[in-house]
Amino acid sequence: MAVVDPRADVVDEIVGKGGRRSDVGSVGAEVDIVVTCLSSESAIDAVYHPIDGLLGAPLPACIVDLSTCGPAMAARLGAAVGELGGHFIDAPVSGGREKALAGTLAVIAAGTPAAFTAAGGFFKAIGAELIVVGDVPGQAQIAKLINNVLSYVALAATSEALVLGKAAGLDPERVLAAVNAGSGRNSASASKIPSHVLTRNFDFGATNEISHKDLGLFASLAEELALPVPIATQMLQLLRGWRRGRETEDMTTIAQLFEGWGGVTLERRAER
Repeated sequence: MAVVDPRADVVDEIVGKGGRRSDVGSVGAEVDIVVTCLSSESAIDAVYHPIDGLLGAPLPACIVDLSTCGPAMAARLGAAVGELGGHFIDAPVSGGREKALAGTLAVIAAGTPAAFTAAGGFFKAIGAELIVVGDVPGQAQIAKLINNVLSYVALAATSEALVLGKAAGLDPERVLAAVNAGSGRNSASASKIPSHVLTRNFDFGATNEISHKDLGLFASLAEELALPVPIATQMLQLLRGWRRGRETEDMTTIAQLFEGWGGVTLERRAER
């Protein structure tokens, strides 16, 4: 395994486990599969630069991008790699830090059959489930943005509802038990709030800035399609206000917005 990362501690950790240092201009000639996972458009542009980036150097058998970069960017990358005779798979991942560490991420992917053949057994190594939604890069991004919007809306709505319950005198853990046994169960009630809000750790693993970026990409796609998305738009507005000054904080901190409005704190009881 060859690793390229601006963070020296990350590189050192992987090298310590048997990996080797490389650079963007060389890595394509050193490995069969290059995997990128980048958090911003500027980072993607730099890594895939046509002169001193991946697209200006020998290509590997396949490039797999795990980023959530939006359908337009993924389509552009796929076309650029294809023009050079390479294979590209649009493959954003979902599951958060815990599933990443456990190797059980869900992978939403789009690429040609030839690209998946070139990728070999890579996806089995990083995810418990591979969902192929199409053969054109960009299609997986759309599915991932849908997933993320549902995740963010569920987190906000569940936080709001639990704050109401707490203000009315109910124990949030008991309310969550009722919700998760009933029809209101969702990813926030089942995992994010019990594990990352009630504990007051706020450490799911995705920042407010990344959440805002994803909601913005969803809203941009809706604008292109001339499609009204009022719920996602409201969520984007809430997060746009909340993230200011909290860009690097965890997405689960949005529960604190509703706590402030309700004058309560969602936390576990010390004793039962």
